[in-house]
Amino acid sequence: MKNNLLSEKLIYTGDSLTPTHLHLCTYSTTEMQESSGNTFQSIKGTLDNTHINWLQTQKLSGKIAVISK
Repeated sequence: MKNNLLSEKLIYTGDSLTPTHLHLCTYSTTEMQESSGNTFQSIKGTLDNTHINWLQTQKLSGKIAVISK
């Protein structure tokens, strides 16, 4: 059995039944805040331009745009 986790390229393994899940971690040198949800609208209130914002995504579905500044 081949371990796809060690591959250097994306491998399509078929449709997934896992729903979209987003996890946002906002942090600075003194504090950290976490939020999670199924849509960006549900977590966008946690974004903070004075902190580092790290967004982890799992199983994106539907049409979505990811924009980086």
